[in-house]
Amino acid sequence: DLVSAEEIVLNMATGHEKVKGALEVAIEKANADAAKSASKVAALESELNNTIQKLAEESLAKKEAEDQAQSTKAELEFAIKASKDDASRVLKDLHLRATEAKTKFAARARMGAAILFMENKYQRLLRLREKSTLPRYWKMWTDILTAHAVAICKQGTSRYSQLINRIKSDGMSWSSLDPLGYKELQSAISLWRSAAERGLAEAQSNLGTMHALGRGVTLNEASAVMFYEKAARQGHAQSMLNLGFMYQTGRGVLQSDEKSVQWFLEAATKGNARAQLNMGILHESGVGIEQDDAKAADWYQKAIKKGDPQAMMNLALLCESGRGDGSLNADDHVGLAQLYLKAASLGLADAQTIAGDLYLEGRGVTQSNAEAAKWYRKAADQGSSEAQENLAKMYLEGVGLNQSYAAAAHWFHLSAEQGE
Repeated sequence: DLVSAEEIVLNMATGHEKVKGALEVAIEKANADAAKSASKVAALESELNNTIQKLAEESLAKKEAEDQAQSTKAELEFAIKASKDDASRVLKDLHLRATEAKTKFAARARMGAAILFMENKYQRLLRLREKSTLPRYWKMWTDILTAHAVAICKQGTSRYSQLINRIKSDGMSWSSLDPLGYKELQSAISLWRSAAERGLAEAQSNLGTMHALGRGVTLNEASAVMFYEKAARQGHAQSMLNLGFMYQTGRGVLQSDEKSVQWFLEAATKGNARAQLNMGILHESGVGIEQDDAKAADWYQKAIKKGDPQAMMNLALLCESGRGDGSLNADDHVGLAQLYLKAASLGLADAQTIAGDLYLEGRGVTQSNAEAAKWYRKAADQGSSEAQENLAKMYLEGVGLNQSYAAAAHWFHLSAEQGE
């Protein structure tokens, strides 16, 4: 029995070892399978994480793209609206310019049509003139010729006036005209020349001025005199006045006080205010004519009736010195002040300076430092050295103005620059 029991124990031990070995093998296999499964799970988890991250990035990129698209859309809408507004403004401006150009073109077209009509009439009457000497044709020819010349001259004057306005607005000068301006000037001169050839005094006078100034043509004072004389012989007062200046200064002719007085007198007799002023000055000074204060005052009075401010001041100065025609005397401070103030109100700088003196001294007016400063300032702005100095003194002393050393220095400097 002991043997059997031992065998049984041995057999059991052997079976146990076998089972143990089998279990170890099974455990190793299970561990290996578990390791493989864990590796697969880790790979799947990594792939899943990568997929999730990629999807998140794609979602973010999509969101950014959507935001960018929305922003771009808003910018485009704003740009389109701004472009529409700009286009609308440009179209309105172009429409306005087109309307203005159309109006100007229509006016020029009407003027051109009228000139063409009269040109045709003129040519027809020239042919009639060659075939007949009947007085009625002569009268018709003269009337058409004059009307034609007047229309051409007006067109030239209109273009010249437009050019002057453009020069002022653009800050140009005659010596720096752009090509368009030079073309307009030449066009005006050409029209005046055409009218002058037909005998129109106004056009002849304009050509004389162009030659005297060298504007659009070569400066030629002898030619200027020639054109002025042609117009003057037809009774053109401004040309008579211009001839008076040419003889007075010896420009284009030999200097002659006698002929200068002759032409001034003719222009003054025709009512030219500047010529009447000049006659007063000549009689007052006795240059080229007898000195006669009464006649000087008479001519000044004639010019004053036409609103000439220089004549007003000259008459006041003449009477204040105890001369003149007796209409005013040196003691009539109120009457003299009224003449000075009238001339000052018309913009004459010298009269404005005197007006400042009158108010500063209370001579013929109620004394007022503020009014004195006002008139000095008006004259100073026009370049009157005396007014600039007086204004500087008022700023320096604070008389009629708030005291200002800077302003005083400014006006003293301007006055000193003129060497007075």
